[in-house]
Amino acid sequence: KEHARKLNRKALADSGQEDFLAPSDLASGAGLASLLDEHPTRLAQIDEIGDLLASIRASGPKSRHLATIETYLKEVYSSSDSTWITGGYADVTKNKVIRFPHLVLYGTGSPEKFWESITPSNIGDGVLPRLMIFSAEYVRNQSGERLGDCPHDIAKTVQAWTQWKPTTGGNLEVIRPMIVPFDTLAAKRLKEHQFEIADRRVKEDHLRAAVWSRTAEKSFKLALIFACQRIRDPSGGGLQVSLDDADRAILLSNWLTRR
Repeated sequence: KEHARKLNRKALADSGQEDFLAPSDLASGAGLASLLDEHPTRLAQIDEIGDLLASIRASGPKSRHLATIETYLKEVYSSSDSTWITGGYADVTKNKVIRFPHLVLYGTGSPEKFWESITPSNIGDGVLPRLMIFSAEYVRNQSGERLGDCPHDIAKTVQAWTQWKPTTGGNLEVIRPMIVPFDTLAAKRLKEHQFEIADRRVKEDHLRAAVWSRTAEKSFKLALIFACQRIRDPSGGGLQVSLDDADRAILLSNWLTRR
């Protein structure tokens, strides 16, 4: 588990973007909001993610700060293409306005702890459907050799991503997102998939329907990621989502949901 986290840290460090890293624990919703206010794109790598989910589940009136984490995680997920306004404080100066917040929560942990921390309410309230859960098994290092550094190809891609910072110009220098187009076949395939998922949800009970609810959205996000991994030029010129990206995304998203 730790080796993967080290590679992520190294890839960001080598590209001079360690400020993308968030602390390895989330103590409160307010803390999460402050992190994204300081830098709207963050990678939070949390070990024993099941402990965090269990703490949130057990939170009561005296630990409102933990319950707020869950609320904010869901809000940030749904606001990555727009503006997220935090808080709701009577003192409006305490509310934060964050454009295009993007938090990647990379959690690891033992399967037993993780699944013990999940309840039917987590499914119905939208937490579980937003997650992509990969179940891995222990693999012994067959060669006995030291695990290598971050592959050069990945490091180069990360560097291209982090160097791409278009702005609206002028004195404000507001960062805006890149609009990556879908080719005709990819757009058609993903739209069909979206309708198929909608039809399926109608036939399922409410918990299964909730689990499937974000599958099409994940497919769109994954297809975008697959396309953007081809960036080598910080300008991003000529980039588009292909049918191959769409097919791979749908296969993976459906497989994760079924599991």
